[in-house]
Amino acid sequence: DGMSTNTHPMYMCLESDGNAYGVLLLNSNAMEVLLHPLPAVTFRTVGGVLDFYIFLGPSPEEVIQQYTEAVGHSPIPPYWSLGLQIGRATYESVEEIEMFLDDFKTKHIPVESLVLNQDVLVKVSTRNKDFNKFSNLAHNLTNKNQKLVLQLEANIPKDLILNRDSVFNTVQINDVFISDKWGWNPIEGK
Repeated sequence: DGMSTNTHPMYMCLESDGNAYGVLLLNSNAMEVLLHPLPAVTFRTVGGVLDFYIFLGPSPEEVIQQYTEAVGHSPIPPYWSLGLQIGRATYESVEEIEMFLDDFKTKHIPVESLVLNQDVLVKVSTRNKDFNKFSNLAHNLTNKNQKLVLQLEANIPKDLILNRDSVFNTVQINDVFISDKWGWNPIEGK
């Protein structure tokens, strides 16, 4: 079923003769692990099933192999995510973004992905009122084997709420937000 995002409280003991063993407690409840000055460890959990795994090694490498067999392999990130990712918050237009990327190409600096935050998206799209340019930018990046990463936040800044031409007001007029229990006002976070 693959490795999920969670913690695996596991320790490995390396003996003076070079042999090793490991202990893992898999438990879905809240837990703390206490290390004592004596050769002792305390696993304290608030409940749940106690699945202890003991990895006999005997080498440290074999302990890790046995541990990996028990919990699964870590997912390998996509290759492109390991390369150079660039972005900045001061772009004024899609043309400026393309010039920025061309400058990297001219200098033979490989760029795997372009990161645009929501400030750039809002600034460039509301100023130019041309959302197709972003679509073309994404298409051009794809043709060059590059990725477009959009950095979005779930909040709406107060200054956009006050702007009558903002996306916020368009969305509010079209009743897209989750409303309070009476259906009158959008729910606001704190």
